[in-house]
Order: sequence, then C-alpha cells, then structure tokens
Amino acid sequence: MNSELDGAIAALPSTHFGLRWDHAVELDEVTDLVHSCEEQDAIEPRTSPSELALRLARRNHSALLAGRDAAGQLRTVAFVHWVPADLPGTAVLHAYVDPAWRGRGIGRQVLAWQDSVAIAALSDHATGLVGVTIPATLIDRRRLYTAAGFSSRGRVHSYVAVLAAQHLDVAEPAEQIVPLRELPAHQSGDLPRSVVDFVASGMYAYDRLAIADPDASHMALRNGAVVGSILVHLTEDSEGESVALINDLRPGSAAAPALLASAYRALREQQIETAYLRITPESLGTWEDPVRACGGTPSGAHVLYSIEWP
Repeated sequence: MNSELDGAIAALPSTHFGLRWDHAVELDEVTDLVHSCEEQDAIEPRTSPSELALRLARRNHSALLAGRDAAGQLRTVAFVHWVPADLPGTAVLHAYVDPAWRGRGIGRQVLAWQDSVAIAALSDHATGLVGVTIPATLIDRRRLYTAAGFSSRGRVHSYVAVLAAQHLDVAEPAEQIVPLRELPAHQSGDLPRSVVDFVASGMYAYDRLAIADPDASHMALRNGAVVGSILVHLTEDSEGESVALINDLRPGSAAAPALLASAYRALREQQIETAYLRITPESLGTWEDPVRACGGTPSGAHVLYSIEWP
C-alpha cells in the first residue's frame, strides 16, 4: 500500500456518533449484521457467509471499517474493494448500518471514509471509477449516494424462477455444455473481467468461481474454448430455505438457453426449488428472453451508481 492509502484507511470517522472504530471483525458478527439489514430492507436472497468470508479474506486489494457501540456490538461495517491490474482503475463499495442505528448520519461518515480510501487506492490510475449497487427500492440510500456526487449508470434486472414449475425443453446448442466440476482449472478461469460485472457483484471473476456450485454452474465450449458461462451460488432466503443466486451470465453467448436449462436441471437434482437471477446491462440482450422463457418473472432491480474521473 502507498502512504496516501495507509493514511486514508487510518483516518477513522468521528466518535461522537456513539461508535468506536477499528478494522477487525469476525465472520459470524458480520453475517448477523448483514442479514439484519437485508431483513429490514426486504432483500432476497440473503448474502451467503461464503461470500462474506471472501470479502473478509481479501487483503491486497481491500479495506474494511467496523463501528461498535459501547458494549462492543458491531453496528456498522463497510468494505472497499479495488481491482488488480487487469481492469481499469475501479473500486466497489459495500456498507451496512444496523437498522436501529440508522438516521444518525453514520452512513454519510462511512461513505466519506470509503470515498477517501477508494480515491487513494486508485491514485496510480490515469482514470478511475468508484461504483456501488443499491436496490431500487431503497430511495433514502440512493439519495445519499447521489448527494455525494454518484450518478446512475444502469440497472441490474432481478428475476425469480420457481424451478419445479418450469419446462426445460430447449434446442441442443452447437456448443458443448459442461458442468464446472468437469472443466480443467485453466479453462474455468477464462471468465470475462468486466468493470460492470465487478461493480454489480462486488467480486472478481476468480472469486465468483471460488463460491460457485460446481454441479449447477456450467460452461459452454466451442473447439475447447469457453464461449459462455453461468455461475450458480447457493445461499438462503429470508425463511432459511436453500435457494440459488445466479449473477454471472456471460454476455453474448448463443448457448444461453442451454446453459440456463442445464443449471436449472442440476438445481432440481439438489432439491433447490427457487432461483434468483440478476442480469447486468451488458448481459440483458442475451439473457432476458431465455430467463423469461424458462419461467423467470421480474422481481425488481438494483441501480448501479458511480463516480468517474477525470
């Protein structure tokens, strides 16, 4: 890390909000806080512990801020992740404030810290982008970011599919459809490294692979090369039922219907009844029709916000 970045991370928010700040958390307490926020905000499905563990495990390209009350209970946590050299200078933000502690100005203080850290982290890049994804229904949170100078750059469209009710008769594609488990590691790593995908999911391509279900996730191969992909991540809904989250749909793949049907069949075999899908603006043209044809119904949207320079 450079000295500017070290200084930005160390510059903690004010303590007059009743919180003491540090950079250390445990996975269990982060999971409890995140799920409490998602319950309050009616977010489906829940962020899985495996995804949160990945966020905590990052060290070389990330920073974390934790705020605790006088009893030591975690009340807010914020992450800043930035890309390595294979993408343009981009940082993505996540922040969670205990619902009982909202409305006190904590969100603004946390965002100011995140913004400072992100700018310092990207200081070596000629151009930069700081992005965040916010559920469209959270109007106050969207206002917070627009007031800080963020502007909308598109929407991630959400769909939900009840798998048991779907008829999955699709035409056989020219490509070979292979479960992730059967693909050699050097081929499975051939995923797109898109700025929009990074901002939308908050994870690098290789992180998304790390938490993907190897049986439900599939790749499309043509002449041995990966030309399409669908990554499936298992998590839970608000009722504690196992569900699938599909948020890595490679744009431009003619094999999209076959990939989706293969994923759904594998999920059925695992007794998974519901799949949530999130489609980025880049992938919408390829994936929207197959998702609808396989029984997906719209369930809202997340808005992508960013600040870019110069």
